[in-house]
Amino acid sequence: MNVMALLLIALALFLSGAGTGWKISEWKSEAEKAAELKAQQLADEKEQQRTQAISAAFQNGLANLARMQQGRATQVQREVLQTIYTQCVLPDSGRMLLDSTATDINRALGFDVSVPSNPPAATVKAGSDQHGGSADSRREFDERVRELRLQAEKTSGLGGTGKTGAGGK
Repeated sequence: MNVMALLLIALALFLSGAGTGWKISEWKSEAEKAAELKAQQLADEKEQQRTQAISAAFQNGLANLARMQQGRATQVQREVLQTIYTQCVLPDSGRMLLDSTATDINRALGFDVSVPSNPPAATVKAGSDQHGGSADSRREFDERVRELRLQAEKTSGLGGTGKTGAGGK
């Protein structure tokens, strides 16, 4: 019986050791799963922050585009309200058509239109070239255009705007 008791004790010790090892292995497995879960949660949080940063940048870009679009609309409206000739390359018929169209638009918008409908055209000396020629003839042409603009501004009652276009420096 002595041997039998020893064998039973040995078997009990063996089974308790195996059970303990099994339990430790289970704890270790659970700890590894918890570490993996925590790492995944951190990665998800970083991805969410990155996505939110991209979204915020996109929203700011859209807001800036909307502000720029509003500025463009205002700028275009100001361009329609005031006609400034920068270079006289239209024939008189084209200039008169452009002036009458601008006058009609200004009247439709309710602005005072006291500008003469047909201001005097720039005169060019015979034999000179409007679109090229010597520097002296171009300078004379520009001076004559400036004089005519000043004359038109005085007669229209608008006064000097200080804007003389490409020719005025």
